[in-house]
Amino acid sequence: GSRAWRAAPRVLWLRCLGVQVVGLVPLALSPGLPALVVAMLVAGLTVAPIGVSGLVLMERLLPPHLLTEGMAAETAAMALGAAVGGWLSGTVVEALGAARALALPAAAAALAFLIAVCCSRSIASPTADADAVAATVAEECPPPPPPGRGRESGREKASGPGKESDRERESGQPL
Repeated sequence: GSRAWRAAPRVLWLRCLGVQVVGLVPLALSPGLPALVVAMLVAGLTVAPIGVSGLVLMERLLPPHLLTEGMAAETAAMALGAAVGGWLSGTVVEALGAARALALPAAAAALAFLIAVCCSRSIASPTADADAVAATVAEECPPPPPPGRGRESGREKASGPGKESDRERESGQPL
């Protein structure tokens, strides 16, 4: 991005999760609709920073050839969570009542924050951990070979029976 943060990506991510917990607590305590609207606005303002800080953290930890897949997984997980949460919310409101149901997002965010704090110690040093993750991933998921190496590069293949390939046309000699 265009901004250089002083804090490490892990710290930013944890701070954003903590702010979301604090932002969701007023949902359960809202005395009426106007307060609930303000509480939802505050809670909603925390969603984008969590996603962005998670992507920045992922960018620092994943090797370049797995970055797209990692970011796609994070984005898909957020979308899936929103879809499942929306689908499940009606059932929870009917079963528990609106006041108790509004406490669940804060409880879920607090649980996510607790898990993140406990598990983020393994990524405390971004550069050391990035090297360790990159080494592990490199063993399990080697990058694809560059074009033109290994099997035919595509320029050597003829486009059909009786047709000459690009390389044959360029050299004037059949392969």
